[in-house]
Amino acid sequence: MNTINNTDVHYIRCIKPNEAKEAWKFEGPMVLSQLRACGVLETVRISCAGYPTRWTYEEFALRYYMLINSDLWTSEIRDMANAILTKALGTSSGKGSDKYQLGLTKIFFRAGMLAFLENLRTNRLNDCAILIQKNLRAKFYRRRYLEARNAIVTFQSAVRAYNARKQVQELRTVKAATTIQRVWRGQRQRKEYLRVRNNVVLAQAAAKGYLRRKEIMETRVGNAAILIQRVWRSRRQVLAWRQYRKKVTLIQSLWRGKLARRDYKKTREEARDLKQISYKLENKVVELTQSLGTMKAQNKNLSSQVENYEGQIKAWKNRHNALEARTKELQTEANQGSIAVARLQAMEDEMKKLQQSFEESTSNIKRMQEEERELRESLRSTSTELDTVRQQSAQIESEKLSLRQQLAELQDQLELARRLAPTNGELTNGAAQSQASAAPGLINLVSSKKPKRRSAGAEPREVDRFSAAYNPRPVSMAITSTAHRQNLQGTGFMPGVDNIELELETLLADEDGLNEEVTMGLIRNLKIPSPNTNPPPSDKEVLFPSYLINLVTSEMWNNGFVKESERFLANVMQSIQQEVMQHDGDEAINPGAFWLSNVHEMLSFVFLAEDWYEAQKTDNYEYDRLLEIVKHDLESLEFNIYHTWMKVLKKKLHKMIIPAIIESQSLPGFVTNESSRFLGKLLQSNSTPAYSMDNLLSLLNSVFRAMKAYYLEDSIITQTITELLRLVGVTAFNDLLMRRNFLSWKRGLQINYNITRIEEWCKSHDMPEGTLQLEHLMQATKLLQLKKATLNDIEIIQDICWMLSPNQIQKLLNQYLVADYEQPINGEIMKAVASRVTEKSDVLLLQAVDMDDSGPYEIAEPRVITALETYTPSCMWIFILPSVRNKLDLANIANPGLQTPRLKRLAEIVSAQAIAQQEKLEYDPEDGFEPNGDLAEVDEEDVAA
Repeated sequence: MNTINNTDVHYIRCIKPNEAKEAWKFEGPMVLSQLRACGVLETVRISCAGYPTRWTYEEFALRYYMLINSDLWTSEIRDMANAILTKALGTSSGKGSDKYQLGLTKIFFRAGMLAFLENLRTNRLNDCAILIQKNLRAKFYRRRYLEARNAIVTFQSAVRAYNARKQVQELRTVKAATTIQRVWRGQRQRKEYLRVRNNVVLAQAAAKGYLRRKEIMETRVGNAAILIQRVWRSRRQVLAWRQYRKKVTLIQSLWRGKLARRDYKKTREEARDLKQISYKLENKVVELTQSLGTMKAQNKNLSSQVENYEGQIKAWKNRHNALEARTKELQTEANQGSIAVARLQAMEDEMKKLQQSFEESTSNIKRMQEEERELRESLRSTSTELDTVRQQSAQIESEKLSLRQQLAELQDQLELARRLAPTNGELTNGAAQSQASAAPGLINLVSSKKPKRRSAGAEPREVDRFSAAYNPRPVSMAITSTAHRQNLQGTGFMPGVDNIELELETLLADEDGLNEEVTMGLIRNLKIPSPNTNPPPSDKEVLFPSYLINLVTSEMWNNGFVKESERFLANVMQSIQQEVMQHDGDEAINPGAFWLSNVHEMLSFVFLAEDWYEAQKTDNYEYDRLLEIVKHDLESLEFNIYHTWMKVLKKKLHKMIIPAIIESQSLPGFVTNESSRFLGKLLQSNSTPAYSMDNLLSLLNSVFRAMKAYYLEDSIITQTITELLRLVGVTAFNDLLMRRNFLSWKRGLQINYNITRIEEWCKSHDMPEGTLQLEHLMQATKLLQLKKATLNDIEIIQDICWMLSPNQIQKLLNQYLVADYEQPINGEIMKAVASRVTEKSDVLLLQAVDMDDSGPYEIAEPRVITALETYTPSCMWIFILPSVRNKLDLANIANPGLQTPRLKRLAEIVSAQAIAQQEKLEYDPEDGFEPNGDLAEVDEEDVAA
């Protein structure tokens, strides 16, 4: 019995396959009835209705992990198992609810589901095996095919080369024999032919020479007689015509000058009156604007007082209602006789006082509302008056503009009258000397001789040719140095004033040639001096393009080429912008700083010209409009160059920030191997960053060296370096904030060391303000290095990391990776940190620096220009068209250091004129003489105007 009790009892029931109990014979209905009778079918149905198979999550995930994509593999086994079941059988609450159920520790399957999953697993493994075999076989046969093909190609090339060399040798032998025969026969026949031809030519030359000399002698005698007659008749007619034209022109110029002076004085007085009126209206507009602002402020204060009074009224009403309710209660108690009559009387007195206070508050509110209504009416009337004044001001501006146009027309007439007056060098009233006595300036934008207008006369070329000797152009640059003057005198280039004026106007009139030399020779094909040379390039070597462009612009303005100068500067600015924008990467550092400095030099010249023009107190609408346009375009060009340059620098720097600041570990002894990748232990990757701190500091050194070598202002250097360091600080901080399983005290130490190197760089380059852009990153690294064991430590962290928001501190502590020898951060500490996060709208990440925006750019102060340089470096090549350059062998050019010819000639002319003007001032101390007569009076007034 003990043996029986220790065993498991099993119920055994034999099933008869057929009535005769024969082998290999099966009767379905009989077997079914037996199974139904013994309850087997019911047992199977009950078993199928349940979940007979049970697996743990680990076993299931380990067996069937290959049924899902590797992206879904995760350390959370329950989520991974759920993903496998969802993909294979459907969700447990949807399509797969009758196939499996998820338990707390196990998965429950219905009957047959494991067979289905095993079938899926087998198919998946077979597909993976087939894929691996396919790739291996393809690689093997491809390699064998390529080896065979290379061997065949090598053999074929060797055979074909041998046959080709043999055939070429035979052809060369035949060609050499043929050439020798041809040359020998040709030389023999050529000698015979030349001998016969020379004899014939010699005989013909002797005969023809005799006949031609005889014919020329006869022609000379006849032409001499005709020439003498023609010159005599022409000279007589020219003298008569010049006398007549001189008299007519003198009378016309005097009369037109008188009318023009009369109209000009009248127009100038009207302009002065309009200017005074406009000043008065502007002052009135300013006063009305200030009064309007004051009224708005008063209105705002009154509105706030009204709101306060309304709140007080609501409080008094509530208190009044409460007192009324209390009064009713007391009245009820008084009626019942439970309270004294004196107490009721006191409550009634208090209620009367409150009623009086309420009435006073109501009257005050009404009074304030009336004052507000009066202020609003006053504000409305003031606004109407201000609109009326603005309309009057706009009307006056339009009238002022029309008067300026009339003034420009009158100046044209005065210029025409003055240019037509000196027809030859025999003026007796000293008009030319009066004009020549005008004092030269540094930059004569509107010179004392009045800039010429291209549309002012009917015969401008001939009149200028006559009047140039008596109306020399004032020098538009500082006096040239003595050494340069001796150099010019040594070369023999000291032409007359007439030839200089004519040649200068010819050079300036050649607009296409001048534009082509400046845009191609000075901008496109210019070799920029390297900032790495020792010693660094001088300011002349850096700024000579802007010097020459300013020189050309100044000469155009002084000679009246206003429209031409506008087109010239537009082409120059467009070429500079295209030149800067075509560079990228490291190649863009030097061109960007170089042209930024040159454009600022050009802008400084325009500011200087504008100041000089305003100091002359002249009204010339054409020059005023030109200066405004050029100044605005140069400011826009400088901003565009800075924006394009900063965009390239940010793009290059952005690639270096994360590897150099966050990932690089330059400090030995504190190197960590943490990785935030999934399955980081299974994946082996190269831990060396793509960039190091040396690369980042090398980029900053290159940018700083280029800006210093090209003489950029300190304010521009500070703006550039500060913007780059702001990009470094924001990008590194945001990346550090979003890393998981990465932040440790060793990482904080490494990042702090990298930041220290940047701080040392800023201090060595006298830019301590640059470290302010890294303050968030520095405090984040301090947080990683500080102790975090108690609540006092959290208080210390809050005090030290004062720039970090509570949300950022919480994020850094949540993602802090505790080392094996460190104590984990306590939950109470995390709760204390979380309790400080009061605002849900607190921004976690810093605002990212826009890579396409350089930020606000403040244009530096204009440079002090004392002289327009004419320096041109010896390495500047003459501009050669590309079609010609391809046909020339530059190695065989005798003089590769040629300068651009037009710019060189222009610089020589200006230098020569400066020398002549200085010598004239040295040898003729009297600055002109006292003129007399009406015409002299006309010129004095013109010069004063």
